[in-house]
Amino acid sequence: MNTDVILLIIAVAGLLVTFATTLYLVGKAIQKELKRQEREQLRKAHRKRMEAADADDAAREADLEAMRLRQEAEDQVEFDKWRALISVEDAGIDADVVDSHKVVVLEDVAAEFGLRTEDARDRVAALVASGRLSGLLDDRGKFVSISDHEMNAVATYIRTQGRLTLHDLGRECNRLVRFD
Repeated sequence: MNTDVILLIIAVAGLLVTFATTLYLVGKAIQKELKRQEREQLRKAHRKRMEAADADDAAREADLEAMRLRQEAEDQVEFDKWRALISVEDAGIDADVVDSHKVVVLEDVAAEFGLRTEDARDRVAALVASGRLSGLLDDRGKFVSISDHEMNAVATYIRTQGRLTLHDLGRECNRLVRFD
């Protein structure tokens, strides 16, 4: 009987070791599954936070776009108001006045149109830049209107003479440019 008891004890010990090993492995598997579930929950929480942040960004962008559109509409209304104040009828009057007189004092032009002298100077400079007027604007507040034909004549004279003095150039300009 002793051998049977010993064999039984060995068998029970083997079963206990197998059971303990199984419990250990099951515990490890449960821990692994719990960690996986925790990682998955963290991933889901992160994804939800990112989606909420994206939704906030989209809402903020929509608000900014709405503000930009509102501002553009207000700017267009302001532009239309200003455009209504400016009449097209007077657009060429100052060019005609300046062009009809060969030498014009900008203070006189400003007084005639109710402008400041600087505004009249800017307007004449803009007309010269656009090509509607041609001439010279000096620093003393005078504009001398010179036609394209007269400018070409002066340029031809300078090209043919080459080097010349300021006195000769002034004398030739007085001859070529009509001041009447």
